[in-house]
Amino acid sequence: AGELLTYQRHGTESRLHQLWSVGVGGHVNQGDCTPTMSPIECIECGMRRECLEELGTECENFNLLGIINEEETAVGHSHIGIVFATHLPKDVTPSSAELGTVRFVPPADVTTLSTELWSQLAIKLLHNS
Repeated sequence: AGELLTYQRHGTESRLHQLWSVGVGGHVNQGDCTPTMSPIECIECGMRRECLEELGTECENFNLLGIINEEETAVGHSHIGIVFATHLPKDVTPSSAELGTVRFVPPADVTTLSTELWSQLAIKLLHNS
């Protein structure tokens, strides 16, 4: 419906606690890939797995928005982000303890939240797409 999934951070990454995030993600695991897969196929398998783990739903039709490479934060020093957009059902019920308060908000309202840097950069990629 044109709104973005947002959530207040909890869980294992204490450096991001209480900040708001847009979207979910994680690492591509070795089990996401087979020797015959291309790198993009491995990434897509990882994204589908993360959707199931974090949101309890299947996600398809990913649209590449861009790449995040920032070195301002401790998190950014050890990660790179490949940002994709997808559509989610409005009644999605997150199934991960990493996600605190979850809500869908209009894109303009995200700027009123105290978001972590990666979300700020992802929102810029979304606006530029």
